[in-house]
Amino acid sequence: MDLKQLQKILDGQNQAPVEKWHPENCGEMDLLIKNDGSWWYMGSKINRKPLVKLFSTVLKKEGDDYFLVTPAEKIKIQVEDVPFKIINLQQLTDKKYPYPLIVMQTNVDELIPLNSDHPLEIKSDSKGYPLPYITVRKNLKAKLSRAVFYESVALAKPTQVNGIEHLILHSGNERFDLGAAE
Repeated sequence: MDLKQLQKILDGQNQAPVEKWHPENCGEMDLLIKNDGSWWYMGSKINRKPLVKLFSTVLKKEGDDYFLVTPAEKIKIQVEDVPFKIINLQQLTDKKYPYPLIVMQTNVDELIPLNSDHPLEIKSDSKGYPLPYITVRKNLKAKLSRAVFYESVALAKPTQVNGIEHLILHSGNERFDLGAAE
């Protein structure tokens, strides 16, 4: 895949204009998005990926709450952590950029270029372990799978930041700090 192909794919990933929809809240649905990115309805896993993909296009976050919205309805759902999981990454080279552009793939097959619109951020859990996230759209995030995070670390370059060696991941024209190298 080259950057032109990627742009066509990104242009084709039409999302519903949920930011423009403000219907009345219709209550809650027994729908849960688990930490691993799986979707569960009334205690049963939804195995139909096209259905999950459809629901993911009408997902909206307001404050700490998540909703499925249409122009006429807004239904609250539960999310354990974040609604998406990054399951794959690839690098695309182009003379336009000094570094390969990193493109991440979500569990609902959405492609997300790692850039300033879709930044990578590293948080820590209660034990200090890194929790890597990328912004998918608006205020919706995806957590990187362990394998993708390790691949990101392998691509990162040790760089001095304020006298401390950090791992810096480059994507296109952007750089993302994965933290101090230990």
